[in-house]
Amino acid sequence: VEYSNKVKSIRPLIGEKKVASPLPGGGFMLISNGTVSAAFNAPVDGEYLIRINAWEQHAAKEFAKLKLRVDRKDVKEFDIKGTQDVPQEVEIKLKLTAGKHDIGAYFSNDYWEKDVADRNLAIEDIAAAGPLDEKTSTRTAAWQRTFGETRAGNEPQRAAAIIVKFAQRAWRRPLRDDERAPLVKLYQRQRKDGAGFEEAVRTALAAALVSPEFLYRRVENPHPNDPTSKYRLSGYELASRLSYFLWSSMPDDELLAAAASGALVSDESLRAQVKRMLKDPKSSAFVDNFAGQWLQLRSLDGLPIDTGKYPEFTAPVRSAMLTEAKMFFADAIASDRSALCFIDCDATFLNETLARYYGIDGVKGDEFRRVNLAPGSARGGVLTMGSVLTVTSNTTRTSPVKRGLYVLDQILGAPPPPPPPDVPPLEQSPVQGEHATLREQLAAHVANPSCAACHNRLDPIGLAFENFDAAGRWRDAENGRPIDATGTLPGGVSFNGSRELKKVLLSKADQFMETLSGKVCVYAIGRGLEPFDKPSVRAIAKQARAQDDRCVALIEAVVLSDTFRTCRGREGSK
Repeated sequence: VEYSNKVKSIRPLIGEKKVASPLPGGGFMLISNGTVSAAFNAPVDGEYLIRINAWEQHAAKEFAKLKLRVDRKDVKEFDIKGTQDVPQEVEIKLKLTAGKHDIGAYFSNDYWEKDVADRNLAIEDIAAAGPLDEKTSTRTAAWQRTFGETRAGNEPQRAAAIIVKFAQRAWRRPLRDDERAPLVKLYQRQRKDGAGFEEAVRTALAAALVSPEFLYRRVENPHPNDPTSKYRLSGYELASRLSYFLWSSMPDDELLAAAASGALVSDESLRAQVKRMLKDPKSSAFVDNFAGQWLQLRSLDGLPIDTGKYPEFTAPVRSAMLTEAKMFFADAIASDRSALCFIDCDATFLNETLARYYGIDGVKGDEFRRVNLAPGSARGGVLTMGSVLTVTSNTTRTSPVKRGLYVLDQILGAPPPPPPPDVPPLEQSPVQGEHATLREQLAAHVANPSCAACHNRLDPIGLAFENFDAAGRWRDAENGRPIDATGTLPGGVSFNGSRELKKVLLSKADQFMETLSGKVCVYAIGRGLEPFDKPSVRAIAKQARAQDDRCVALIEAVVLSDTFRTCRGREGSK
């Protein structure tokens, strides 16, 4: 049996009027008759379980009615009596053909009486599981990998072979005898209690999947409580660390084979594996997850930018901004460009929607493509991408403080300390009025000497981006007055606008490469950096700099580093 994930990306099918509103925890509230729908791809013909979690806002005598629809045909109607605190679960078993199906929850009895009653239906999630029938003629690929590839021997031998093969794959290493025996005994106990062959095997497989050996990436450090003792990872431990670093998933057969042969611990093998893995489509996970973390792209989808004030910031524009950043990052890796392109670059990735939003001519169609920027363009590099500019803004205005902090933290690795708890918000600045600029409000806000120490570093950097509004569009004026994007850093370094600031940042390439090396290290090893990691991070940056700051060279240097290939205990850890 293969189970789908819960379908969290359910969507309302909206006609001419709004019929649904998003729920804070996921799902939708149907506020008038209409449908919430989820897509499900049945792997084979068979029987499937459809399950919906729902609740109602009660009104009048009837309960809210939910009609389950499959491929827009009514299947069954339910009375929904659940509440927000105790949702109701309804389910039905259906025969489905292999392929895509649309599973809908239709609200059919809306009721509204002004200032008296309002009946609504909330759909929290829709889930599907199957095939449930054991005698399905066409087996899924997952079934074939688990049960179909192991045929030799009698039934107990076959069961043991299936269980051990599966557990070794799940645990990402060979099993010891004391680990193998309990799983096989669990199968034997199930058979003795009357379970069928596959059911008994599945129970043992489920036990393997709830084991800490699957849920955690453990290392067999013999001195886990001694921070002075350095443990060098085994081949299998390296395979897991490398795979989750670049693929966000378990090692493939080639990685495990290299671990089994003992070759993976060598520099040459690790370099070869990094090159191979970065060329694999699964490396898109590194782009999505590391870029999402470093560039804070994960915040973009949920950021409630005021579309009344910024009406051009539409859903397609938001989506295009995210695509631009991911494609730019992916291209930097795939083309092995200099990591300095993240600070400034003469090209980006655009479609017509985003190009028009940026005011760039000559880009037609929905397809994204690499676009060379005009000399002197305001864009170029991640700092002037709409995505980064937007996530470093407030919902109704720009935030020079957030933008300055982003550069100091993510680019230069020198964030200021947190502000004191009693600092009033900028909106309470003494300088107010409809014509006051943000620069004037900031100047009054930081008149306190205890604030000025940090803001003298933050504000000049953030104000350099003031030509970009809170939604990432270029502007020449604020409140009818020309934008002043000049700034001077402590030490006397002056600049005017983001283009000149990027030149200042490029002059600090050593600092940037060390910062980026540290960010990649943290992502790769899954923990924060300790003081003993600093020499390793500096060595990674130095190696990358010696190879023209190439992105792949930086990733290879991380993988070959002491920080990646070793671990230390923690005093008092268990």
